Amino acid sequence: MSFFFPGKHDKIVSALKRFGFSISEGGSHSCAKCIENGKKTTIPRHNDVKSEVVNNICKFLLEKEFKKEEISKFIK
Repeated sequence: MSFFFPGKHDKIVSALKRFGFSISEGGSHSCAKCIENGKKTTIPRHNDVKSEVVNNICKFLLEKEFKKEEISKFIK
């Protein structure tokens, strides 16, 4: 299942916060940690995040049983 669209760092971070992730800022990446199980994913701090990275983050969310429509709505 693919999304294949680039995303904006701020939109991705705010969407992950809505999905219940805690966000910590690093040097060149933001780290999103799932509060429920401690799993982590990273988001590069670029204005435009490549579609491959967005796709991987979306796959991570799908594994956590979020719905594809919900993910697309918040990240696009």
